[in-house]
Amino acid sequence: MSDGTINLPKRSTSPATPATDRYKIYVDGTDDEVKFVDDLGTVKTFKGDQGIQGVQGDQGDQGDQGDQGVQGDTGPSAGPNIHATTMLVDVSTKTATLNISHIPKSATGLLSGDVWSDRGTLKIV
Repeated sequence: MSDGTINLPKRSTSPATPATDRYKIYVDGTDDEVKFVDDLGTVKTFKGDQGIQGVQGDQGDQGDQGDQGVQGDTGPSAGPNIHATTMLVDVSTKTATLNISHIPKSATGLLSGDVWSDRGTLKIV
């Protein structure tokens, strides 16, 4: 064309193999990518090989700590000759302190090794 451009046909299939030492250039109608066919019938693109991966960026700042979840229901209590296999015990730590709440207030029904509170003093059965 007089303005130095070439109009390429948009095709849904590649064109027939060209003559020896020739190429056919076209726009693939399925992905709008410019492709060419060599004299062996091989379809190629103008894309080069993928480059090497760049270096990893710096790690971002740590996000805020989320809200504390809702406390669950209290587990079964221990009765005579019944050992509570599940009991709600909250344990939290602060600077050099330990807080344990919802602990049994008597040793009744507990097994050897269980912990209970005797007016604020922790005891082990």
